[in-house]
Amino acid sequence: MSDSGLGQEMGLVDRVIYRFCWSMLWLALKAWFRFRVVGKEHLPKVEPYILAPVHRSYLDTPVGGMATSRRLRFLGKESLWNSRFAGRFLTIVGGFPVERGTADRAALRACQEVLERGEPMVMFPEGTRRHGPVVLAEEMHAGPAFVAVRAGVPIVPMGIAGTDHAMPGGSAFIRPTKVFLVIGEPIRPPVLEGRVPRRVVEEFTEELRQQMQVVFDVLVGINLLREGLDIPECSTVAILDADKEGFLRSKRSLVQTIGRAARHVNGRVLLYADHMTESLEYAIGETNRRREKQKEYNEAHGITPESVKKGISNALDSVFDKDYMTVDLGMASGDNMVGHNLTAYLADLDKQMKNAAANLEFEEAARLRDEIKRLEAVDLGLARPGAPPKAAAKFGAPQGKSRRVMKRKGRRK
Repeated sequence: MSDSGLGQEMGLVDRVIYRFCWSMLWLALKAWFRFRVVGKEHLPKVEPYILAPVHRSYLDTPVGGMATSRRLRFLGKESLWNSRFAGRFLTIVGGFPVERGTADRAALRACQEVLERGEPMVMFPEGTRRHGPVVLAEEMHAGPAFVAVRAGVPIVPMGIAGTDHAMPGGSAFIRPTKVFLVIGEPIRPPVLEGRVPRRVVEEFTEELRQQMQVVFDVLVGINLLREGLDIPECSTVAILDADKEGFLRSKRSLVQTIGRAARHVNGRVLLYADHMTESLEYAIGETNRRREKQKEYNEAHGITPESVKKGISNALDSVFDKDYMTVDLGMASGDNMVGHNLTAYLADLDKQMKNAAANLEFEEAARLRDEIKRLEAVDLGLARPGAPPKAAAKFGAPQGKSRRVMKRKGRRK
């Protein structure tokens, strides 16, 4: 592969084309995915950096590029540059080719040159697309950490949720699914002179993996913020460190959290802060505006506000439900634990799990996943004594005691 064209600066025409393409793509993706960027303030304004997203879909590159209006350079498969038009377009939007599956030194040198010139770039530490909510250490590549240490630039981890459901593997269509982008705090590499030791790169890669897992887990926290505070019996909501700007203290998050207390007639919100921030001013002003508007509507229509009344479940149920769980199949079936009925049962659970994940209900999807694994283990007999421990652990089955061969005492013949 020739290294010509790698890491070159854009001319005036290319800048205009890039700005136009970025704007059109932003409008299209915003309308289709309604994506939301959380933690955008963590992106450096001027200095170069490496944006390190998790990789779950082909859509991660275009969607992740919407996190900032700065042009993000990225690596692409060399085969994409076989077409002259496609190669020209990809070069303008920030891409340059790399031979997949190899450590292309020319591409790594170009990455370092781009960063040293002050441009940010995108590198996927997981290499290719992965599956599941866990960032595995054995799937991490050391390239991003190596380039960051050599260039002396920070790495910014980013979690992306929703793109894998918008375009699952093998799908030819893109679904209009809600997408979240969570940007973590920059990770500064150690300052070194001369050669970069392998140990330093490995340690920095592991630190990056942990921070990528943190921002990926934050996506579950955002879902809990939207769905988990459904407590109409609660009259008081306290927000600690309300003056610390961040993804859970932003304007929208504060308004959403304060709005939960509005379901109680005597609801109140306590905001603990040392100083007033822009998000606090907006949230308080928006809450007061909504309250006055609701009062005018109630007076005009003779409505007396009342609290939402919702049945309180038996507290003892949660004690027993810690060990046992009943999953609604959505179908009236009798004996569904044998033969074809079990297959239909598992297929229905798998469908419910995927629907829950598509709706960002990650806790429900995890429960359904565990139930599927447990039933598969029972069907395979992995929960019985004497089952292979490794196979039982893979399916999450309890490992029974191993069988012992009992010798009978008797006389020799």
